[in-house]
Amino acid sequence: MSKSISFFVAVALALLVPLATVYALPPALPAVFYGTVDAGQSLEGATVEAKVGDVSCGSTVVRNDPQLGWVYVLNVLADDPDTPTLEGGTQGEAVNFEVRLADGRVLGVPKASAWYGGAAEERHLRAYRYAVLPLILVS
Repeated sequence: MSKSISFFVAVALALLVPLATVYALPPALPAVFYGTVDAGQSLEGATVEAKVGDVSCGSTVVRNDPQLGWVYVLNVLADDPDTPTLEGGTQGEAVNFEVRLADGRVLGVPKASAWYGGAAEERHLRAYRYAVLPLILVS
């Protein structure tokens, strides 16, 4: 009798082990943004950076196309839900862009885009210098 119980226990364990195996899911597809960059100046050596909140989620070099002018193609990573830190975007989340010039200056792009995994969006970037305005308090 103990041999038959041992057999059933062994079979039950053999059936449960595959169920307990954790399979890693493939990473979510990035969102892809592409288009032209207009900054009113040469963008030789410039990069476009995408941010979700304050986190950089991708960057790419701006290239000069003979027909279109300055262009970019940028993969913006997805967030990994299995980690506590933010690494990328989630469905519908705002993505902000910055253009970093070769001399280190940063130009802002006023309008954000929405992140959708696996989607490609044509996004023409018009970059401006950030202006620092003095704050005057009157009492």
